[in-house]
Amino acid sequence: MYEEGGAGDDGESRPGGAFTRLERDLVDAIERSDSPYAAGFAAQVALARVTERENTGVGFITTIDIDRRNCAPLSAYRAVEGELTDWIVFHVEIAGLKRGLHASIGLRDGYFRQIEGMAYGDDGLGTLSLDGLVASSIEIV
Repeated sequence: MYEEGGAGDDGESRPGGAFTRLERDLVDAIERSDSPYAAGFAAQVALARVTERENTGVGFITTIDIDRRNCAPLSAYRAVEGELTDWIVFHVEIAGLKRGLHASIGLRDGYFRQIEGMAYGDDGLGTLSLDGLVASSIEIV
C-alpha cells in the first residue's frame, strides 16, 4: 500500500518521491471523504512526487510536484468563515505526541503542492522519524 523509499531515519526526501505512511494516510482521508474534490484530488495524487521533506523539530513540511499536463486544477476546497481556502486541515492523533498534530494539505493554483504538520502545544517531533509517524485517528476539520 505504501511506496518503499530509502529515506534515512530523519525522513528527509526519498528517491522516487514516495510519501511517508502518515502523508499517505492524510491523502487517503481526502480520497475517502465525501468531498466533491475527492476524485480530482485522487487524479492529482496519482501524478504526485515528493521533491523535498523537512523535519522542522516542531513539525514537518513536504513539497509536492504534480505533472500539470495530465490533470485538471481543483477550485478552492471549501469556504471557511465565508472565504475560500486552498488548505485542507486535519487533526491527527499520533503515538508519542501528547496533544496530537495539526496537519494541512495545501493547493496552489488548484494543484496539490504541500503537506505540513505541526505538533500542538509544547510537543515537538524532535528526533522522531517522519517515516515512523503513525496516525491512530485522522479528522478533517
